[in-house]
Amino acid sequence: MTKMKFDYEKDNGDKSTRDVILLNERSTYIDTIDTTKLSEKEINEMVTIIKDYENKIKPYMKIAFRRFSSDNMKNLIVEKVND
Repeated sequence: MTKMKFDYEKDNGDKSTRDVILLNERSTYIDTIDTTKLSEKEINEMVTIIKDYENKIKPYMKIAFRRFSSDNMKNLIVEKVND
């Protein structure tokens, strides 16, 4: 799990300081959970959930994790899976 803190400026000039938990990092953007407006209790719950998730998938990450370039994907079929 990676936590980050940074100052962010939107295209319209609005500025803010953000505390986030990094989910995914790309060359031009990052996906995060913005904890700026969460309570300490909510942040702690989120951290516990993420750590539990990371521990549960760790064995599979070692043998099955792959990163694919979206430019090279053809005939993509996306399926949303709900509980």
